[in-house]
Amino acid sequence: MKKWFVVFILMIMVVSGCSSAGNNNTGSSPAPETPPSSNGQTEEPAAEPVTINFHSWHILENENLKGMIEEFEKQHPGIKVNYVPLVDNGDATESIKKLDLLVASNEDLDVVVFPDTPKYNQRAAMGILAPMDDLLEANNISVKEEYKIDPTFDGSVYALPGKYVEYMVLLNKDHLDEAGLPVPTDWTWDEFMDYAKQLTQGEGASKRYGAYFHNWAVFFNQAVVNQAENNSFLKMDGSSNLDNPGFVKSLEILNQTMNVDKSAYSYADITSQKMHYRNVYSNQTASMIPIGNWMVVEVGGNDNFNYEHTTVFAPYPKNNPDDPTGYTSASADYYGIAAKSDHKEEAFTFIRWLTTEGIVFQGSQFPSWTKADLTTVVDNMMTFPKNPDLIDRESLMHVLSSSKAGVANMPAYQSELESAFIEEAEKYLLNSQDIDTTISNAKEKIQKIIDAN
Repeated sequence: MKKWFVVFILMIMVVSGCSSAGNNNTGSSPAPETPPSSNGQTEEPAAEPVTINFHSWHILENENLKGMIEEFEKQHPGIKVNYVPLVDNGDATESIKKLDLLVASNEDLDVVVFPDTPKYNQRAAMGILAPMDDLLEANNISVKEEYKIDPTFDGSVYALPGKYVEYMVLLNKDHLDEAGLPVPTDWTWDEFMDYAKQLTQGEGASKRYGAYFHNWAVFFNQAVVNQAENNSFLKMDGSSNLDNPGFVKSLEILNQTMNVDKSAYSYADITSQKMHYRNVYSNQTASMIPIGNWMVVEVGGNDNFNYEHTTVFAPYPKNNPDDPTGYTSASADYYGIAAKSDHKEEAFTFIRWLTTEGIVFQGSQFPSWTKADLTTVVDNMMTFPKNPDLIDRESLMHVLSSSKAGVANMPAYQSELESAFIEEAEKYLLNSQDIDTTISNAKEKIQKIIDAN
């Protein structure tokens, strides 16, 4: 029995050895060998690209966003970008609500976008974003030198600014010519109001107004935002700025044009009829609109709005003739790294490229990047409108080259400050409260909010 057992074991060993030796002669392919490199050393297999998620409200097929992402991947083959739209209608406000829900549910986030300074500051304060300070230092990047908007919040940088949103005045060139008015290159709010009166024509349903102010917070303090510093509800030291005479001036501009001269749509009509600045300007029922630079491309016409008049551009008005020219309300959209991202370095690489070369390549937005060539930017943007000849380039380049962003203190609770001020300002514009009571009540509300925070 022992003899047969030993023979059995020997047979198994022989068969196993033959099987092992014969594997390379069967139909199966041998395991590939790593080829040596030209210098005789074995090369490592190429690493798989890292995929980062990019959440935003933008529509991928619009504004060359898809082409911009493809260009990034071409230049950075080690990184793939998975674009995830937060909404399907391009609504930035709704997208932030969706983003907050994704954060709460621990969604896999890498690159996230915020449409304005208050929303960015608020989420940075909540810990949603990872600080970029170490990455910026490692890449020798100074945000104050590289970008028109300083994204520093509470001593750290949590995002980089992409598009630069500056406010300017759009004017109907045909209406200016009719009234014999030159294109303003440096003007005050008093001159703006005079223009509004001269451009107003007719009565009733066929009336053409000289100006239109939308019901956004920026227009309730527009004689404050056009200053170099202390240009918001808080001073740089965090105290209330409501003693700034610009707040009174801002409300007097609205009241004078809306209720006294009747050269601008009334606040009652704007709110009750839910009016929109695009409609009144494209329909030529308002000759001037202070608005953000996203309208520059649109006034050349698109699938949704048809324009039949030439638009010229003027800098945001200043308060006094001897004030410096060009200071305006300015903001940006902000690209940050999610705090829980597993790919922070790759996300930073994408964000840095997107906010510099990428936004110029994209061609549909004005960049915050200080090194962007404005002529190239405008050339790229003129490929989007249906009729670019309706956009006066000379006046546009003048505004773009003279625009400046002041230094503002916008806390995480900025929206509370805005709402409190507007609540009182509306009473004044609707003739239910005088200016002194309005400012006094607003001061009290603002101070309570500051104390609570």
